[in-house]
Amino acid sequence: MSIVTTPGVLDVIDLDPAKLASFKKHGYEWVMLQAQNDTARRGYDMSRVRAAGLKPCVWGVSYVAANFYRDGWWLAERALQLGADELCMDIEMAAKFTRGGGLRPLVKGVRDAGWTGPVHLNTMGPPYNVDVNDYEIDVETILETGGGIFTQAYYNETNAFHPTLAVRYWTRVGVPLDRLNVSISLYPSESDKEKPRNKLSGADYLPLLQDAGVKRNLSIFMGQVLTEDDMRALDPLALPPPPPTTTAVSRARRASRSWTRRGSGRTSRAAGRSR
Repeated sequence: MSIVTTPGVLDVIDLDPAKLASFKKHGYEWVMLQAQNDTARRGYDMSRVRAAGLKPCVWGVSYVAANFYRDGWWLAERALQLGADELCMDIEMAAKFTRGGGLRPLVKGVRDAGWTGPVHLNTMGPPYNVDVNDYEIDVETILETGGGIFTQAYYNETNAFHPTLAVRYWTRVGVPLDRLNVSISLYPSESDKEKPRNKLSGADYLPLLQDAGVKRNLSIFMGQVLTEDDMRALDPLALPPPPPTTTAVSRARRASRSWTRRGSGRTSRAAGRSR
């Protein structure tokens, strides 16, 4: 199953085993660590992520179109060296007006470095007036790799990034729901944002995400600030649906056998009349 449709966390530090175990307990399935940022590259102990039963993934950052190929190469190289399961590139302002193949150099760099898996894109929340305005981002190139879009629905920063608006915008420009992951921020917003130093909890975000129709396609930036209270509040979305109970399975089987017997009888009588 793609990480796009499952909950996970993004971060920039090695997380301790207790934190990773807590993520797993609350339904999170992957941890994505920043392995590349422009010319900087980082290393992590991915074995502790895998030991916790989570998928180790990496993300990088590219700031200008002229560096898409280089940054894609470097991110993929680090992903392979670290043994990552999936990778994602964060491109924000530089991704605007790339529609029509502008992100192909990124994908070519990733492929030339030897990465054969999906290439995901992490990018901004929606523009103002989502039904009219358009970033014109080259989502087609990303989708063709099997990748998806991670949208930064950081409602703590601005009302424009409400999760409902994020889902409305990205689906309008051609991103299927099963290729869209809604990322939220639980740390205080920067002082230059529309809502400076504003912090929302998991409980604050839950109704916003539910209104947007978000299921398990949820991610948290940064995982290090995710508390037990936040995770408990987000359990209705992050936890997988419980398996059917033994009683429910038995009832379903009995109903199926009963229907089959009745259906077989009707078929036999009908066949007899036709003769």
